Amino acid sequence: MTKLSKSILGTIKKNKIQPRSRWQFVLLHVLLWVALATSVVLGSLAISVILRVITGVDWEIVRYVGNGAIHSFMLVLPYIWIAILGLIMFLATMLFEKTKKGYRYSPVMVVITSVVISLLFGSGLYFVGVGHSVDTALAESIPPYATWKEKRDGAMVVPDRGALVGRIINLMSDEQIMMIDFKGTKWTVDITDAEFKDDFRLQLRQSIGVLGEKIDEDEFKAKRIMLWKPPVRPEGKMRPPTPPDRFKNID
Repeated sequence: MTKLSKSILGTIKKNKIQPRSRWQFVLLHVLLWVALATSVVLGSLAISVILRVITGVDWEIVRYVGNGAIHSFMLVLPYIWIAILGLIMFLATMLFEKTKKGYRYSPVMVVITSVVISLLFGSGLYFVGVGHSVDTALAESIPPYATWKEKRDGAMVVPDRGALVGRIINLMSDEQIMMIDFKGTKWTVDITDAEFKDDFRLQLRQSIGVLGEKIDEDEFKAKRIMLWKPPVRPEGKMRPPTPPDRFKNID
């Protein structure tokens, strides 16, 4: 017996190391794959929310506010979700490497495969409205997440450059509404000659984007109005307005 063998046997006896039974290895293997599958599901959810955030904004306003295409795109990117997705992909790679045949594949290939799978499933979840539901649920239940969203949307509030984004708080008349922007300022908005980008009815608590001109410290003249992050649902088509019936009050 070699010195190495004697050393190993000595260590086993000294530490009273016992061999694991087969069922323990099987259980660990199953748990590993469950964890890997969970990471893929979470990655898909992250992708669906990222798609929701990127496609939910009105790019006309983003381009209006941003200084060029790159800056505009950077304003919209959901950095929190991108960081979450990166962490999930890292964990998925680590878990896969510990599977029975995981060592045979390069980490780069594992990451690419994980991203592709998450993109496919995440896109499907986005198109059925899951991304919107997750984003809304988190904003309603986690105050820091809601605060982050408000600050992010607040970057679109640049009245001096002719852009407002906020929520309707009063339907004053066919010619005026009152809204509060995502920075907390209340505005009386003249919509007399405003063009509606899409057919929709103005509603209380509705989030909208407005392009136009600042008239006073709390007055704004709207030239163009659009929905801001409308719900993404297969059945979610808005009923077109019948002028002058632009308004719909919600109790």
